[in-house]
Amino acid sequence: MANIYPIPGFYFQVDFLFSKKNEGKFLGPIESSFQEISGLKGSLVIEEHAELGPNAQPKGLMTTESYENLVLKRGLSKENKLFKWFEDSLQYKQTTHVPVLITAMNAEGTNKGQPAMRWIVYDAYPFSYEVGGFDAMQSQFLIETLELRYSYFVRFD
Repeated sequence: MANIYPIPGFYFQVDFLFSKKNEGKFLGPIESSFQEISGLKGSLVIEEHAELGPNAQPKGLMTTESYENLVLKRGLSKENKLFKWFEDSLQYKQTTHVPVLITAMNAEGTNKGQPAMRWIVYDAYPFSYEVGGFDAMQSQFLIETLELRYSYFVRFD
């Protein structure tokens, strides 16, 4: 992978790493295309404790970590296996947790199209789905939004 900085945010790929038994049910090249991804954010949860005395300053103790929801947006299409994943969770109250691989790609140079940086999101599962953009005054595509919860993510080069 090349050390080209800054890494572009417009050239990326998303892969859902379903197990072999679910491959035919969910995977496909259309299912990995998104126009926008957000929510790749982790933070520490701090518990404040006050000290006693004349020069007392509050002290923060790290208690745990917290992660935002991963939000995936794209144009709505008839072939929609990811919606089926959400629908299965909704109907059967049981879902498949999968790792999701997000890859930022090099946009130029000799390494064009090669991975620049990757993040793997662990134990992702769908919990929210939305279709929006109905507006008779504008000529726009319908946008579907799939929101995933996850346990944690790791970045690697």
